Amino acid sequence: KKKKKNVGIKATVRFEPE
Repeated sequence: KKKKKNVGIKATVRFEPE
């Protein structure tokens, strides 16, 4: 659980694989 900036956009991929 890093910086969840994708929260809301992709709650499923909030761990950010990029």
